[in-house]
Amino acid sequence: MLRLILRDLCGSLCLCGESGCDMKGVTCPNCHSDRSRRGGRRIWTVYVALIAAAILAVLIARLHAGLVAGIVLAVIVFAHLVFDERVCLDCGAQWRPRRDDN
Repeated sequence: MLRLILRDLCGSLCLCGESGCDMKGVTCPNCHSDRSRRGGRRIWTVYVALIAAAILAVLIARLHAGLVAGIVLAVIVFAHLVFDERVCLDCGAQWRPRRDDN
């Protein structure tokens, strides 16, 4: 189970340790650069919405800030798994990498 999570979360430098990892050589389809990170417009929209919801939950609904922070972190991790977007650090292009599931 941990290997599957690490395989989903590995970035441009493979962290999962598997030799057959399909995310190892992620290159930008626009400029063919190897410098890419997770992110994109959708992820930043989730971040801003979560910050606004967390402030409202703590200040107006009087929920415990630690509990709200834990929920925010869990939703961020889940959003990165759902919105599998990459951003090129050289040209700024955003794309969803294709995975070859054999």
